[in-house]
Amino acid sequence: MKEYEELKEGLISLSKSNQKILEELKQIQNPSEKWFDVTETCSWLKCSTRTLQKYRDEGMIPFSQIGSKIYFRLSDLQEFFMNNRREIKK
Repeated sequence: MKEYEELKEGLISLSKSNQKILEELKQIQNPSEKWFDVTETCSWLKCSTRTLQKYRDEGMIPFSQIGSKIYFRLSDLQEFFMNNRREIKK
């Protein structure tokens, strides 16, 4: 049980550390810039996590990674969205 509690405390500490780093990153980049995690990004783009992974793997969408958490800037998502927009031919 002691090892479990130590592991649990270590994970909590790591999570808090990652959150602090993300907050600092937000302030450095642009204090008003919105950042999304994978779940929020998939919801915003209306795609699956696998599709989002494909976009990342192919270098189609920029991202930041802190530990195992991945984040996307709103401005990057908007640019990605607009770059993949198709005009209707009349």
